[in-house]
Amino acid sequence: AQVASSELALRGPDAVSAIILFLRRCLQRSEESEGDEEEEDEDEEEDEDEEEEDEEAKQRTIVLRAMNALKHLSENDELKSLIGECGMGFLLDLVNGSQGSPRFQLEYFQLIERLTASDDMNVKALVQLGGVQLMLDLLLEDHGSPQGSVTGDTDWVSLQCLVAETLGNMVEADQEYAELIESSNTRHVLKEVEKRNRDETKLNFEIVSASRALRGKLDKHKREAASPASGSSREKQQKKKLKPPAPDSPSPRGSTPALSGGSVVMQFPGSAPSTPAPKSTAAATIGATEEASPKPSPARPPGSALLRTLSKGGGVVQSVGIGGEVVRSGYLKKQGGGTSKWGRTNWTTRFFVIDGYKLLYYKSEDAKMKNEAPRNQVPYDLRHCDVRISRADADQPPFQFVLAPRNRQGGDREMLVEADSADGRRRWVQWIQSAGSS
Repeated sequence: AQVASSELALRGPDAVSAIILFLRRCLQRSEESEGDEEEEDEDEEEDEDEEEEDEEAKQRTIVLRAMNALKHLSENDELKSLIGECGMGFLLDLVNGSQGSPRFQLEYFQLIERLTASDDMNVKALVQLGGVQLMLDLLLEDHGSPQGSVTGDTDWVSLQCLVAETLGNMVEADQEYAELIESSNTRHVLKEVEKRNRDETKLNFEIVSASRALRGKLDKHKREAASPASGSSREKQQKKKLKPPAPDSPSPRGSTPALSGGSVVMQFPGSAPSTPAPKSTAAATIGATEEASPKPSPARPPGSALLRTLSKGGGVVQSVGIGGEVVRSGYLKKQGGGTSKWGRTNWTTRFFVIDGYKLLYYKSEDAKMKNEAPRNQVPYDLRHCDVRISRADADQPPFQFVLAPRNRQGGDREMLVEADSADGRRRWVQWIQSAGSS
């Protein structure tokens, strides 16, 4: 994190991957040690208590330094987005798993707040991963005295104030998120917060003030939503704001989208456009969700279950491989590859993985975790593939695109796949394009 600014673009992504990989290993080691402790005898635990406390203190110190490094790196907008894509769910797990340690919860949440400031994609990831419910749980959590007061614990006060401020910023920034927060029993939570912190102390006053500020923003949103004029104006603004960005922003150096009939052919340097595939009308998206309509999320499952929840239905997940590389994966639907009429109209959901410049797909994420063979035994070489999407209905379902090998090196046949949203498709197209230019 201390590299010169001129080197940040070159070395920053590697630093982000390495730090997140390190933090994941720390968390995994901590979970394994907790499992071992359950099996040990009480006498053995007493003998090792002091040594374990020293080791835990050292590890927590290093973890805090790693978090500070990520905060520094997040000052760069591109790295900020990368940290959010790779680590938002992991950071929420850290906050959720550090109950009773407000100092560390505050450190983790400070980074989350920074990642979501003026970054729509990171805010969306926060919502999809159940971040709203987690924040409300933090506001309701008792900490310390029998009355539930947080008097004397400045870290806990700072955390709750920051949570309320983050929720308030989301209410002001986006009407859809405001409606989600309003419908998540937030007013009841704020009433409880103000009730339990009614003692006239400085710290309690700070929490009550933050709670009232959030309630005031909810009231303002409610008034604006009830006003026909302002509601119509705001709806137009939201539609404009939530329109998915064009997929050409992260184009590889030297590449330009080439028009071919009714499709956009995204070419890599030196490639030739492929014949556009006919539009398919046979598919219906499994578990499709509207692009601009986040719904209240259930309680967040821990660990790998969280990643499985995010990746189902066309969602996308970035993880860090053992060597520090970023591996992109998630569920997509693909059209059958058989030669019969039935085979070509049959759609199946598969777990797709981009590893380096290769694309593979598996029957499921569990099959991938069990090291089963991929369904496409010959991987697609993305350096020799084009991506095509329909121009006519780019923002309407079904959100499909064609992966078209330019030669036998790229793959054995074209593949029509479908994401659950325009945003999901945009990310996959960008990642395929980026992998092919590496």
